[in-house]
Amino acid sequence: MATPEDDPYVGVRTEIARFLGPSAFPGDKARLVAVARDNEANPEVLRALDDLPGDTTFNTTQEVIDAIPLNGAQPDG
Repeated sequence: MATPEDDPYVGVRTEIARFLGPSAFPGDKARLVAVARDNEANPEVLRALDDLPGDTTFNTTQEVIDAIPLNGAQPDG
């Protein structure tokens, strides 16, 4: 089972809110990536957002953070 120490995005998750403002929501993966790029997000944040599922609409930053795969796979739950 993956642990937080194994999470390649542990630091990135805390930065996502910096680059996604309220205007990003609701938004799908493409919108979130575009907003992050417009806000000059760093490459790590862009990579994390690029790992989001493409068929989901996110309403909050927390939903985005929860959807970022842990070790490249969705966590159980």
